[in-house]
Amino acid sequence: DLCDKTVLVVRAGFDCGACNENAPKHQELYAAYRDQGLVVVTLLHDYTQEIGIDQQNIWANQYGLEHPVLTDNDQLVSEPLWPDKPGRPMHRLLGPGAVLLHGDPTHEDVIALFE
Repeated sequence: DLCDKTVLVVRAGFDCGACNENAPKHQELYAAYRDQGLVVVTLLHDYTQEIGIDQQNIWANQYGLEHPVLTDNDQLVSEPLWPDKPGRPMHRLLGPGAVLLHGDPTHEDVIALFE
């Protein structure tokens, strides 16, 4: 149940260099603030291939991710959050009740929310 949580939603690409660099940072945020109600959800996709569960797990394990990583091959989840905005990485920070807290938060923005 995410209704009473703060959720960092990340749109990441399987082959995106910046996404791969940011993945461990997202894990650090999750590890530091999950007990205070932070949930990180990564929506993983690729423009050139469909990502299967094995690739998803390899990608998540490669970066030591403990938070949920979901494939979003058709971008059915990410498209409503980022309409008409192709690209990645992209972030949304949602508060309790799915209220948009920040449209493109930095890691420092997330930390400031919990400090």
